Amino acid sequence: MYLLRHGQSYFNLHFNATRVDPGIEDPELTPLGLEQAAAAATQLADAALTRIIISPFTRALQTAQPILGVHKVPVYIMQEVREQAAYTCDVGSPPHLLAARFPHHDFAHLPPKWWHDGSETSEECA
Repeated sequence: MYLLRHGQSYFNLHFNATRVDPGIEDPELTPLGLEQAAAAATQLADAALTRIIISPFTRALQTAQPILGVHKVPVYIMQEVREQAAYTCDVGSPPHLLAARFPHHDFAHLPPKWWHDGSETSEECA
């Protein structure tokens, strides 16, 4: 099993510089984040992957794209695979918007609002 965190997002870029939530919901990857995703795909090119599980956050879907270009394996979008809700970036996008942006994935099984409201406690994440 390989666990891969998403590449740098615009939220990460601003938050890491200021330590203030910049208010970016479901942020996209920065150019550096896209480079990090491509580098991950290169490192995983020879891995024997049998399936890929992806969080429905845009940053995770974008990170997976180059890997999916190398590995033609089943993909599962799982709302349970996500970060603990604590910031604005932890607000996701509705399935119909994700389907429009990523038409090669199936989002039909997701509820209209699959992310958690507000901050989550550790107990809520267990």
